[in-house]
Amino acid sequence: MRTNQLTYPHTLGSDELPHTVSAIGFFDGVHKGHQKVIETAVEEAKRKNMESAVITFHPHPSVVLKKGTQHVKYITPIREKKEVLQKLHVDRLYIIEFNKELSSLSPQEFIDHFIIGLNIKHLVAGFDYSYGYKGRGNMDVIHEHTRDAFTHTAIDKVTLDEEKISSTKIRELLKAGNVQEVGMLLGRPLAFYGTVIKGDQRGGRSDILLLTYRLTRMYYCQK
Repeated sequence: MRTNQLTYPHTLGSDELPHTVSAIGFFDGVHKGHQKVIETAVEEAKRKNMESAVITFHPHPSVVLKKGTQHVKYITPIREKKEVLQKLHVDRLYIIEFNKELSSLSPQEFIDHFIIGLNIKHLVAGFDYSYGYKGRGNMDVIHEHTRDAFTHTAIDKVTLDEEKISSTKIRELLKAGNVQEVGMLLGRPLAFYGTVIKGDQRGGRSDILLLTYRLTRMYYCQK
């Protein structure tokens, strides 16, 4: 998977890029709802004999715009997000830096630069995806901004037990310690990353087995 980190304005020329089908969104968690969007893009790319891509952003818009809850603790850091997207057979990943300059772009300016400008020929997004200044662009009005350069698909909400699967819901479950249900919404075990450092070397086989047992219980049991 080829990864490009972009800022506004980027310097990639559409004539340098292949025709592409892309999913777009922040995709924190890459949960089952996100996977539906991404898998639809990958399948459409195969059908059209094009490359597949994901367009995502970093940091979370709430960090830049200072609105409400600031999502500085991500469900999937960039490293893990890349790994999950690789497993979903995405060919290209565009990580766009979300900053105040980007947030001030009009919906048409955003589409011109990051969709048409990246040679995206078909765009897939969730039904509630918004873009441009104050989110004034969305999947209901995107046809006004395509300039007939690309087509698009909006994916309806994905639910579990009649409740929408969302990153917000997953954060609530993590806060409550409900790791089992988090795994169900993600469609994979929740992963933890950290740095192993040299300690007092007191660990023996019994300590390792006990730690494995506790981690297993933490995943499969609710607090």
